Amino acid sequence: MKQIMDLHTHTSFCNHAYSSLKENMDYSHEIGLKVLGWSEHGYGMPGTTVRPMFFNFRVIQDYYKDVRILKGMEANIFNYQGDIFEEEVLGKMDYVIASLHKNTIKPGTIEENTNAVMKAMDNPRVNILGHIDDGTFPLDYKTIVQKAADKNIAIEVNNSSFIEKTFRKDSKKNIQEILNWAKTYKTKIIMNSDAHIHYEIGNVDLSIEQAAKNDFPEELIINNSIGKLEKLLEMKVL
Repeated sequence: MKQIMDLHTHTSFCNHAYSSLKENMDYSHEIGLKVLGWSEHGYGMPGTTVRPMFFNFRVIQDYYKDVRILKGMEANIFNYQGDIFEEEVLGKMDYVIASLHKNTIKPGTIEENTNAVMKAMDNPRVNILGHIDDGTFPLDYKTIVQKAADKNIAIEVNNSSFIEKTFRKDSKKNIQEILNWAKTYKTKIIMNSDAHIHYEIGNVDLSIEQAAKNDFPEELIINNSIGKLEKLLEMKVL
């Protein structure tokens, strides 16, 4: 599978990543990506970004050299009712990844966590569910994956979940269950790096390994097709 996009990347704007947006764009051009998505942490996560940053995306051109730049956000689900902290700016984003993080919401019961994700999917701005493989937040994967298919929301296979030093729990086991349900319900997946330094952009080798282990059908993987991405985001990309 040719990796032509990466929609989960971070920059030093979030205060815990190590490369600039310019470095990320240069590296994306260098490795031949067609689409780079900048999905900075939303300002609901303490110690990261500030609200005005997301109101000034107009200064960033749509293309850098031959790389299409999409301006997104990794937004924060902050309660068990599925509310997103950054709701007021989601309409300004090209796309939104909705995620659960321990420093924005306390891990609850499987029922509480699942309700948070299910309700977040009712938000029409949400396009992708970020790293739901993290067992820190137990989830009813069958229910979530089925609804994601109905809502045209992609499930992320997050490469950083599978690195040796990951802080996420039971990701390899959980992603296999997620992929099994995704095959059943024909739910789309998207493989992203979650890069916090430029040279990890586009690196989804461990995600590909997990998909291959599951014999996951390529037609349900968004990464190899601009057309699939456009259907997911409901917008013209290239």
